Amino acid sequence: MCSAGVHITYVSTYYSALVVMLVRSLDSIVSRPMRGQSRGHVVSLVATMTNKSRKIAIWVTRASPFAAGVAVYKLWEGAFVWLYGLLTYDWVAEAAAVNSAWPALIVGLVIEAIILLVRNSELRARLRPRMEFQFDPADQDCRKPNIWKPVEEQGRNTPKTDRCNGISIRLRVANPTNEPAIGCEGFITKIEFKNPNDESFQRLALYEPHRIPWALDEYQKVNISPGVPKYLGIVVSRENLGHFFFRPQVASNVTQKEFSNVGDYRFYGSVAAKTGGAAHFLVGIRWNGDWDEIQACLEEST
Repeated sequence: MCSAGVHITYVSTYYSALVVMLVRSLDSIVSRPMRGQSRGHVVSLVATMTNKSRKIAIWVTRASPFAAGVAVYKLWEGAFVWLYGLLTYDWVAEAAAVNSAWPALIVGLVIEAIILLVRNSELRARLRPRMEFQFDPADQDCRKPNIWKPVEEQGRNTPKTDRCNGISIRLRVANPTNEPAIGCEGFITKIEFKNPNDESFQRLALYEPHRIPWALDEYQKVNISPGVPKYLGIVVSRENLGHFFFRPQVASNVTQKEFSNVGDYRFYGSVAAKTGGAAHFLVGIRWNGDWDEIQACLEEST
């Protein structure tokens, strides 16, 4: 109860002191007329502006003159304590404490930046388009037959051609993400032939990657949208040729004779996209000399 009374007294003294100082300053203005103005004009002006303040101040000073005096004393005491604290403040220690906090702040910012970079790279990796390869011998888009009618059996409005029958081995390339793969190109990077003597695979003379065609789009860069696959041409066998071949955009060093050897072949390749990196595949080809019995399988894909 006593502490509550003391608290109220202190609050009232501060406000009383402020009001008393205002009243005294106003009284000094009223007691000395301004230059060029009458005392009555000054009095009416000040009274109009501070009528309520004067009433409050007079009421407080009459009700508790001791409180007004204590308030003035407390104001001077507070000002002295504030000035003393300002002069005796240990600025050097404070600066040292701030400087000691800088390393921890820098370390925290670096750790936060690393976390943001890792999360951003993980998000980009999840959103980045990627390619998946498939080969199904029963799918005619993968093992596409090209059967041509003889010239004498072709219709009246059909352009006459003497192209022979053939089979195209094509790889299905799909995009399982939600973002399109932009600017995709297909390449054969290496070709191997299995030596029948020691069962080892030997590399054929393919000295650099060769671009291979897309179905319908040939050697153009294509966009692979989610759910809309494209087909990449690997090799072709034709009737009456006695060998199979692949179709690079630029002629390679691999001769037709090397593709006429009966046995197993390996075609290493990649599909590179402007927005999705590269994906790699390994297609196995088995050739027995008959154009319509060529076999293929997808051995690896990454």
